[in-house]
Amino acid sequence: MRQVLCSIVVCGCLLFGTACASHSQAVDSEASAPEPTPLPPEFPLVEIEAPEVPFDEFRLPQSCALMDYDTRYGIALDNWANEGHGAMMLLDMDSGQNAVVLDEPVGMPDGFIIITVRCSNTWVAWEELRGNEQMDPLGVEWKLWVAPIIQGPDVATGAPVLVAESVTSIRSRPLIQVVGDSVYWMTNSYPNPAQEGAVYRSRINTMDLLTGDKREVFTSDRMVHTYCVQEDELIVSMFVDPEGWDMVVEVVSLSDGGKRFEALLGNEDQVSHWVAYRDESLMWGVLYSPRASYPRLLMRTADGEEYVLDESAADPTLVGSRVVYESFTMGTPANLGWPAIHVLDPETGEHFLLVQTSGSMTDIVWQMMPGEPQQEEVLVVTGSIFGDESEEKTGSWVRRYRL
Repeated sequence: MRQVLCSIVVCGCLLFGTACASHSQAVDSEASAPEPTPLPPEFPLVEIEAPEVPFDEFRLPQSCALMDYDTRYGIALDNWANEGHGAMMLLDMDSGQNAVVLDEPVGMPDGFIIITVRCSNTWVAWEELRGNEQMDPLGVEWKLWVAPIIQGPDVATGAPVLVAESVTSIRSRPLIQVVGDSVYWMTNSYPNPAQEGAVYRSRINTMDLLTGDKREVFTSDRMVHTYCVQEDELIVSMFVDPEGWDMVVEVVSLSDGGKRFEALLGNEDQVSHWVAYRDESLMWGVLYSPRASYPRLLMRTADGEEYVLDESAADPTLVGSRVVYESFTMGTPANLGWPAIHVLDPETGEHFLLVQTSGSMTDIVWQMMPGEPQQEEVLVVTGSIFGDESEEKTGSWVRRYRL
């Protein structure tokens, strides 16, 4: 059974909707920068020979992008379908079968598009959106839908169920995660001219998909950046102040609501993507310079020691007792950031490369997805090819590793 699924803001703020946009506008880019804080030391890696790690490999249509997974199922968004309105494809990684389980948005007759898809081994969830976030950021309408995965020989889902809906002047677009038979969604609100009396407020709600019961599991007057449901814990990263980048991480019990952990990251620059947490240890990426193409990846141990894991890396996740993350090396051709996927045991320092892109435009480029879910042994990565249109290589590739 899945242990955690993390919800994240892709590329810093691109998918955070109006809430993150308002925050970034509030930060004064012209303010004089403080003296930079000295960097912590590099983490002492112990390089080991990469073991043989078994994997299953699948190929989806080129128009599909896998966005989430559990141990068995993966869910992909077909961005090209229905003239850009989208469709949803479910991949059964045990059987290798895949099928389009939603051939068009529920609200397509009213102009809605599918924008985000999520899944567990028992449910799929997706967000439908109507409006233009660039032209009218406060007037975008969104709806959160779910459907059960039908357990049987075929890949199929049941009838859609509406969970929540709003407009971005009231609540920002939701950050969604599905954990077992529950769906979670986070929204932010903030003062704006379209809603009289609106205030800074974040909320994380959940719905038991078997009973239909809903409840609020977290609320704050701080703006939430990302969150993650991890067993009985809710890991939340928030802006300390709406006019700065400073972040605080709280860990809250889902059973009784009590705060189990709190820590300031001490960041001077924007935190990229989500913060990984386990047993009072933290990992996060910082966009430390406007000239930096990728974040600097940092780690703080439970005893407070801080290290640089990599100067150009992102998207840490936890697989069993190990940390998995992705680094980038700028190079030719096309001056692209070529990725490599790392596996690190933080207790021993043992480190190896799981897969490294060759740098060839005709080879598959394997990458992690933002917000990879924590699992006991499963890691799923996606692949694409930039410069080979041959039939045997085109497509959207998926690998399921068992570490």
